[in-house]
Amino acid sequence: MTSRARLLRLPLLVVGLGVALLLSRHWPSDHTLRIVLGDAAPSVRELRIRYGEAGATAAAAGKEDWLREVAFHYAAGHTPRIVSHEPRLASGDYELELELDLAAALPVPKDAVRTVTLTRHVKLADDPVSVDVSSAVRDALEEAKSTMPPSASSANPPTYP
Repeated sequence: MTSRARLLRLPLLVVGLGVALLLSRHWPSDHTLRIVLGDAAPSVRELRIRYGEAGATAAAAGKEDWLREVAFHYAAGHTPRIVSHEPRLASGDYELELELDLAAALPVPKDAVRTVTLTRHVKLADDPVSVDVSSAVRDALEEAKSTMPPSASSANPPTYP
């Protein structure tokens, strides 16, 4: 191979590496997301996490517009205080929709479902991201208990070890 052919390959290699470096910022990678439920954890029976593009909301985005969706189901009273998830997404800004099923914690008929939907903005990067929803879950539980009919609120709520 002549020296001229080698010189032509060098710029092509440099351009190729530059394009790969530029595009690598948009390639999906593993991120760590922690949802902090805190003391309210035993009240949560199911947690559903949906990842959407930044600025998208549940009203604006249809179910098919979510980038990722995951659901965690737990036995009554066995939900961890911190739920971790490792989505494979490109680094950047996202809207999270967190749907929590609290029906197991409330003294309501078994067929009644009490869900709380929260929206949070997160920036996924190299470091783990924590989203604390413990106060929102406690507030939702208090609100639900205060709006129950007297016969339901006087019933014995389930106790968890």
